[in-house]
Amino acid sequence: MLIIATLLLATAPPILSDQDLLRLSKRPFDKAKKIGRREVLGTHNRVPVLAVYRCGDVCPAYTTRIIHYDLSTGPDCAKHGGVVDYRWVPMAAAVGKQAFCVPSALADRSTAK
Repeated sequence: MLIIATLLLATAPPILSDQDLLRLSKRPFDKAKKIGRREVLGTHNRVPVLAVYRCGDVCPAYTTRIIHYDLSTGPDCAKHGGVVDYRWVPMAAAVGKQAFCVPSALADRSTAK
């Protein structure tokens, strides 16, 4: 039983603070290695936080990282302390705005104002 508990603790995603989220959002990443990936970064306000990496037609140069809650943009977003924010997302040879539920600490960092 102790071995199972140890394994569960070792694989549990970290609990993230607002400062952790800001630090993660500023951290450089390898655009070529991250294209198309979806990663769980940890939890914030008991909600999983994801990073998705999108690229359109000029890859990997224009790979974009979007950090957001694993929640819809509906009522659950605000209920858990999130903010619906629009981010520019590469789509083929263009970009378009897409709504995401983001932690409030990252909402003012929107690229789609």
